[in-house]
Amino acid sequence: MAGRPKIFDDRQAIEKASKLFWKQGYAVTTTEDLMQEMGIQKGSFYHTFDSKKALFLKAIDLHETNGLIELTRLLNENDQPIELLKSIFLNIADCPPDEHNKGCFAGNTIAELTNIDPELAHKAQEYLMEMENLFFGQIKSSQETGELKTKTDAKILARYLLNLWNGINITRRIYPSKKELIELIEFQLEILK
Repeated sequence: MAGRPKIFDDRQAIEKASKLFWKQGYAVTTTEDLMQEMGIQKGSFYHTFDSKKALFLKAIDLHETNGLIELTRLLNENDQPIELLKSIFLNIADCPPDEHNKGCFAGNTIAELTNIDPELAHKAQEYLMEMENLFFGQIKSSQETGELKTKTDAKILARYLLNLWNGINITRRIYPSKKELIELIEFQLEILK
C-alpha cells in the first residue's frame, strides 16, 4: 500500500526553514515553529527531515551553498575581482534593517552553537573557510596580474577579509546607518591596494 503523496516541495520547505533559522537562531526555533513556517504537519516533518537538527543541516547547506555559488559566479565573470570583492562588502551597507539584524547565518551559527553543538558549528565553519578560500584565490590571482599591488601574503589578506566579514555582520547590528557602515568598510578595505 502506497503512502500518501507529498503535498509540499522539499526545497521550498527548506528555504522557509533556512529563513526562520537565520532570523531566530537554532536553539530558539522550535519544531512547531518550523512546521508552521513550512506549512507541513508533524508526520510529514519527521518523515521527510527526521529531526530539527537534520533540517538545520539541510537549511544551512542550501543557504550557504547558494551564496558561495553566486559569489564564485560573480568572481568568474568579473575582470576586476578585487573591485567586485570591495563592492560585495560595501553592498552590506545597503541592506534593509531586518537584514542588518540577521547578520551572517554561518557566523551566527558559530557564535550560538560552538559550545552547544560542535557538529553544527563545524558545518558553518566549513562554509566560512570556503569563502576565505575564494578570497585567497582572487587575491593571489590579482597580485599576480598586478591589479593588487600589496605584497602582503594572500593568505593573511584572505583571513583579514573573513575577519572583516564576520566583524561587519556584528557591527551592522549596532550601527545600521548606511553612511557609518560605508565609512567603516571603506576604511577597512584600504588594505586592498
